Amino acid sequence: MENWYCDKIVAGPWPFLLLLIPVAGAYFYGRGKRKLAWILIGAWIAIQIPMSFANNFMVNCQGDAPMPGEVAPESEEAPPQGK
Repeated sequence: MENWYCDKIVAGPWPFLLLLIPVAGAYFYGRGKRKLAWILIGAWIAIQIPMSFANNFMVNCQGDAPMPGEVAPESEEAPPQGK
């Protein structure tokens, strides 16, 4: 599940496309359609908070990078380079 989430959601276009929701809300707010604007902004908040929680605390999409607080493995010697 973690790989699917990282590949399809985090690395995909969805986080950027979701930013269009509050932009549309601001547009409608400026046009005087305040109820629609607040519905869009509220929907964005309802989607964004769980996504941010999952990205920050539940899923590690960094590959082999150590989690915060873990000690990174000691690096091995680099192989000799021949010329």
